[in-house]
Amino acid sequence: MKLIKVLAIASGIAAVTLNSGVAFAKRDKREGFNFGTSVRMIDNNDRAFGDASSGVDANTKINSQSYNPFMAWSTGLLNLGITAHLESNNSATTETNKDSGHVVDRNSSADIKGTSLFGRFLFGKVMFMEFGLGIYKQKLTVNNQYKDINGSAFTGTTDSYVLDSAGPGYHMGYGLELPITDGFYFTTSYIVRIFQLRDISDGMFGAKRAYQQKREITFGVEHYLN
Repeated sequence: MKLIKVLAIASGIAAVTLNSGVAFAKRDKREGFNFGTSVRMIDNNDRAFGDASSGVDANTKINSQSYNPFMAWSTGLLNLGITAHLESNNSATTETNKDSGHVVDRNSSADIKGTSLFGRFLFGKVMFMEFGLGIYKQKLTVNNQYKDINGSAFTGTTDSYVLDSAGPGYHMGYGLELPITDGFYFTTSYIVRIFQLRDISDGMFGAKRAYQQKREITFGVEHYLN
């Protein structure tokens, strides 16, 4: 439902732009060299309460950002170029066993970097469909702290590990480029990004570490030098 609402709002913006900004649409053409960036941000706090069988409560705070700068060349129908994907994910989880007093604090961070060749099919004055192929690399850092609280006594242990992985991936989606003025456009898009990562912690490709699929709604700005 959230996705439908966001797309409905974006479509409404497009309709207003087309009705009230015809002069901009006529003057600005989606042709020639262009560059821009898009942004996606998430800030979430999830709480889960254990039932009688588990007795474990969990609280997870998630903070995530991604940036996708790009540059490309457009013929008016096809826009071909190169884009980078820079993503940072941080989460902090506290699991508490109400029966035993056992507590686990887990902090993790995942930094993802990728480079892709992409193409956009431009149609309908403001719409586009996009597809890209690229290489992605991820660095995952996890720190765990285990606590046992019995009355006034406290004992605890910690562990941590770092995993480096890399692999191929692709993305596809669709969006809107809404003219503002003088070749500048406001952009919004829905993108599905998929990549498979293999362990490279020892300097060579190892076993498959992760298959990741991300669905993103992004917003950004773009400039055509026409």
